[in-house]
Amino acid sequence: MDKSLIEHCRKISDIEHTIDELYRDAVGRLFETNDAVNIIKLKDIYEAIETASDRCLDVADVIEDIVLKYT
Repeated sequence: MDKSLIEHCRKISDIEHTIDELYRDAVGRLFETNDAVNIIKLKDIYEAIETASDRCLDVADVIEDIVLKYT
């Protein structure tokens, strides 16, 4: 079971790195338009998603640390 938890935590890390790349690409594409209202709205949404993925990674890191400490 411990190995499975660690694998899930590492998968979360991989997903978070993918989200970081997608976030950078999406924000870059936003500024190819001149629609300021849409830019502001979507940028806020993208930032919220990216922040949520960062917090998920933080949780995964803590879980992995606990598993490694107590196994």
